[in-house]
Amino acid sequence: MLVYKNGAENIKINPQYTPKEKWDTHYSFYLRKNSKNELEKASLKDLLIEKNILERGESIKANIWDNKEFQKFANENKDNIFREVNSIPDDLKEKSIENKDQIVSLNHKGKIMYALNGTRYSPLSSSYKNINGESVPAQLLGDLWTDIDYQNTQNQGGVSFTNAKKPEQLLKRIINLCTNEGDIVLDCFMGSATTQAVALKLNRQFIGVEQMDYINTISVPRLQKVIEGEQGGISKNKDVKWQGGGSFIYAELMEKSQGYLKDIKEATDVDELMTVYNRMKANSDINFRVDLDKFEKEFQSGELTTLDDLKKELILIIDKNQLYYNYSNIDDETVRSLISDSDYKFNKSFYATRGE
Repeated sequence: MLVYKNGAENIKINPQYTPKEKWDTHYSFYLRKNSKNELEKASLKDLLIEKNILERGESIKANIWDNKEFQKFANENKDNIFREVNSIPDDLKEKSIENKDQIVSLNHKGKIMYALNGTRYSPLSSSYKNINGESVPAQLLGDLWTDIDYQNTQNQGGVSFTNAKKPEQLLKRIINLCTNEGDIVLDCFMGSATTQAVALKLNRQFIGVEQMDYINTISVPRLQKVIEGEQGGISKNKDVKWQGGGSFIYAELMEKSQGYLKDIKEATDVDELMTVYNRMKANSDINFRVDLDKFEKEFQSGELTTLDDLKKELILIIDKNQLYYNYSNIDDETVRSLISDSDYKFNKSFYATRGE
């Protein structure tokens, strides 16, 4: 993925996390109170042996996280399992040095921190993050994403789209990474509407643009299913719990020279093409780089011999910047007469700026 920003503005990123698949063996201590009601440091390994989670002589390895009994113990005791860390606030460090060989605690900016002889102890609970609605040990997302399944996306959203369909889980991550609820997500290449479907489920607004005809058979039907409460993709995630709702507006651009382009492509003989050409010459916007006199001489002399050659030349003649009418032309007399009153009112409402 490429990330761009507007000038000197900062890019605001919402940190994302992935579940840890292995145990971090740096978490090797357990803080508990002794008979004097004082905190003391114990070996996590010894405690696990006492509880018959580890065999005597066995060490704590990364794959111990596969042990469901250990997982249960760690989840229940995440506030008591610790590891040593280098960073420590000055006031906590001073307090721990003054109280040599004693575990001290300090409320630092609303968080309780522990230290022993100048070394801070970080609890396992600090590594827990909410991922897909579950609190689990997590690690900050890196720049290589290998945890998302691309193999089961073919029919997500209840529509089949064989080329370049993205998993909803991927779009969920990207949208959560750089937007907040209520923000607008723009996708200029809508395709099967994965981005729009996920934006809707995550309570974002969206704009989607698509030029292919399948928008009527794939993109729009998919969004209609999302509104009805479709339960594929991320719908069942505990932090999404999609039940349907929302709405969207679907509009098509008003064709201008685009109509001539279609007529050229669909023409079956030279006479049809020249009829289209004469209409274009009289009514359409012509590419200023094209010499029409030269084109007509080449046609009359027989230099353009095939239907395909003629089509290519006629397509070059069309000004591609004028395939559709611009909203700025809506009140021009020649354009207004082409628009129904209901479409005119809709456009005025849709493109209205704040304060109008």
